[in-house]
Amino acid sequence: MGNFQKESTGEPSVFALNQLKASQGDVVKVVGINLQSGMFVRIGGKVVPLSIASSTAASFVMPETISEGDAGAAFFTRDNVPVGTIALVEGNSSQLPIMEVDSAVICSDITYRDALGHLRSGTRNCASGAAFCEGDGQTSCVTNNAFPSVSRAALIAQSQRIRSGTSIAGVSGTLDDCSIDGANGCVVIGPTFSAALLIGADTKIIAGQTLAGVTGASPQGSPPCTGANQTGCLATSTFRTMDLSTAGASSALNAATFPSLLRSAGNFEFWDSLGTKHVAAGDSDLIAANIRSGVTFENLSITGTMPTNLPLPPTSVASSFNNSPDRVVLNWTNMGMSGYLVVARIGTAPTFVPTRNIAYTAGAQGVDTIVYAGSGTTFTHTPVTAGATYYYKVYSYDTNLYYSSTSTGNTNYTSLCSGLAGGTWVAVPGDSDYNTQDFCVMKYEASNATGIPNSRPLFTPWTLINQPNSRAACQSLGSNYDLISNHEWLTIAGNITSTPGNWSSGTVGTGSLNIGHSDNDPYNACAASNDDNLAFVQNDCTPLGPASQDPLQKRTHVLNNGNVIWDLAGNVSEWTTLIISDNNHKPYRSSDPGPGAGDLEFNTVNADFTALPFSEIAPNNALKPYWNDAWVSAVNGVGIYNPSSNGSNGYTRRGDAWGDSYRSGVYNLKIDKDANAAEPYIGFRCVYHPL
Repeated sequence: MGNFQKESTGEPSVFALNQLKASQGDVVKVVGINLQSGMFVRIGGKVVPLSIASSTAASFVMPETISEGDAGAAFFTRDNVPVGTIALVEGNSSQLPIMEVDSAVICSDITYRDALGHLRSGTRNCASGAAFCEGDGQTSCVTNNAFPSVSRAALIAQSQRIRSGTSIAGVSGTLDDCSIDGANGCVVIGPTFSAALLIGADTKIIAGQTLAGVTGASPQGSPPCTGANQTGCLATSTFRTMDLSTAGASSALNAATFPSLLRSAGNFEFWDSLGTKHVAAGDSDLIAANIRSGVTFENLSITGTMPTNLPLPPTSVASSFNNSPDRVVLNWTNMGMSGYLVVARIGTAPTFVPTRNIAYTAGAQGVDTIVYAGSGTTFTHTPVTAGATYYYKVYSYDTNLYYSSTSTGNTNYTSLCSGLAGGTWVAVPGDSDYNTQDFCVMKYEASNATGIPNSRPLFTPWTLINQPNSRAACQSLGSNYDLISNHEWLTIAGNITSTPGNWSSGTVGTGSLNIGHSDNDPYNACAASNDDNLAFVQNDCTPLGPASQDPLQKRTHVLNNGNVIWDLAGNVSEWTTLIISDNNHKPYRSSDPGPGAGDLEFNTVNADFTALPFSEIAPNNALKPYWNDAWVSAVNGVGIYNPSSNGSNGYTRRGDAWGDSYRSGVYNLKIDKDANAAEPYIGFRCVYHPL
């Protein structure tokens, strides 16, 4: 049912079944185009994989549905993109199918019921053998939204309204472009030929001239002035009149002295006693306070009172980040002034200039912002937006609120983790206990982008790759890129642990840290959502919000700088750069004969720290006061330690996989694989070192 000729766009599409009724276990054949592996069909809430025979043929086995009669088959690509919906009734029921779907995608020979029980019929032309219309003026084709039907006779009657050189439905236009002055009934194509208002136009056109068919009546005037010192010409906005009757034999102003005598701001035009024009920078407000003390303007009763020595602008302004990528630290030289203004703008240099006698405080100044007003010589700007470039200017001022005439040159700072290769990254504050400085880490577990690691949502993690190849993949991104180290992992885990929002109670140490996708539901790794609020999965990998979900299965954690990171505790375990070369001395529990006894709680590991000190496994209260040495994985969500046996398998991995339940956690550490291990439950993520 429903066969038709389908437009080919290169995208997968399903448009026919070999039967409209099927019982559980029936094999239903599917016809389409561009069919691909990984496609599936939803029937009565069940997800059924498609068996692909070719790019145009596939099949599926009819599942058991909740009730007979009401069904419909909705087809999707591997990336969950819908490609078609076709009526399908379960069992031998004579009931019509219920479908909530646009009738335009259902063939016209199919009848169905909508969600309200109303009978509906499809409107799609599936019986015709004709192709869809794809060009202007075609006939014997099926019309569509892009090429609807049109009355050719009506177009021919209106051809004089269609511009020459164009056609609609094969009908050529006869409306010409204007090509001579004063023509009408044509299309104006300015600037050569533009529309003109004829009323009163004759008074604006010089006598003897014709424009747009109108003869001018305005008398011939003087030509406009085109240079300095001209007479007998028409003054313009560029060359204006000037009264030279008051010009004396000498003047205190000339091009060399003007800028130093008048406070710098706007541009000034002035003439000396010889009538020579000068242009220089000055202040548009000619009052005594804006003129240097001891300077008098000739023929003006103004003597300057502005102090001779204005504040000097600060020098040696420098910006840096200070152990956190969400702040910028500014430092400048002390100029011996009463105070300093720091002005900022994102994306370009600020243009705000302070005005004399105004005391400013921090706040917006148009598109700029005063971020600091005070007597210090350092300022920490926080928070700043990740990925943004900030520009700063610093002004000094004295006790009379006279500001430096110019600020220092612009200084700018770009947030730590912007513009990196390999997708989306987040900034992590360094931790001196682990000897780490601020660094960048992939927000998501690395996915495989044609052999290049990429941190991106909607793609499953890159697994079945061993530790050496994982590290090489990270390093292929460029200089300063690498696989995450054990110290960097502990830095992130410690930041997460000390942030209240990651605990079930909202209080550090009370309740449990969330442990991510670890409940075996579904039994596979899942892609991250592009919405940080949809951080749960259940039954399949469809992203879900927190409603009715186990809060411990939340896949995201938040750092103390507000950045969000995915799947550090669960989904897949992740390689680190740490390799235990001395496999005969792995830490273990003293009550055991040696390593290899299986999963251990951190507070039970107390023997043989020759090759690996305890601080490399997990914190303790002496190192991190927020840590409680009594914490256990099943109650507090911190994870477990599994050293495997001595003598082999020294490659370390952190976090855990989708099916490890309470054993998962951000501190989970296993030393149980060798250099060749490549498993479907082990992935990796990269870091970038900006320093």
